[in-house]
Amino acid sequence: MYHQSMATALGLRAFTGWAVAVAVKVEEGGLLRVVERERVGLLPPTLPAQVYHVAQRLGPREARQLIEDVAAEACSAAEAAIRDLAGRAGDGLAAAGLIVKRGPPPHPPTHARMSHTGWHAAEGELYRYALLRGIEAAALNATLVPEVEARDLAAAALDLRMHELNVRLSAMGAGLGPPWTDREKMAALAGWLALVGAAGSQGRALDTRGGR
Repeated sequence: MYHQSMATALGLRAFTGWAVAVAVKVEEGGLLRVVERERVGLLPPTLPAQVYHVAQRLGPREARQLIEDVAAEACSAAEAAIRDLAGRAGDGLAAAGLIVKRGPPPHPPTHARMSHTGWHAAEGELYRYALLRGIEAAALNATLVPEVEARDLAAAALDLRMHELNVRLSAMGAGLGPPWTDREKMAALAGWLALVGAAGSQGRALDTRGGR
């Protein structure tokens, strides 16, 4: 079920200005263990995490520049953090899973004016895009896992009942101490799916047929 050259994988889930990173490893007997768990800061305190909210109060040129500055900083921070995590995880790390929204892969930030709901969506996309750039910079194969469908897709791809999947996700955090919330579990799930190789190719959304 597991590819021997992919003994460890990194799972990532973005939030506004930061991310959760969890590295999972297959040990002897096929058991999964968390080897790294980290909150990754994606911006310095001098820049606004809710950049689109701030940009709406600026003129077009200033807004564009601010969004570009935040995106550049987020991409740089993501690349540095993922390279560091990859180095600590060892030679067995060759893949990463990223929790995304349903649809195409995360895209570069836009500078268009939009609704308040659109600001939130654009900010989420910006940080997911930064993490994807970081994955690519570290030369890791990327598995994109749609957030809303993640557990259903994983249960199918891993051939597990939902209850068994949830029990295993909870058990992966045993002994680590807090936090082991849904944030960390979803990041671990993304890493798990990347490890199994449930995506057909780099940069494509999860293919539920791949893990059977």
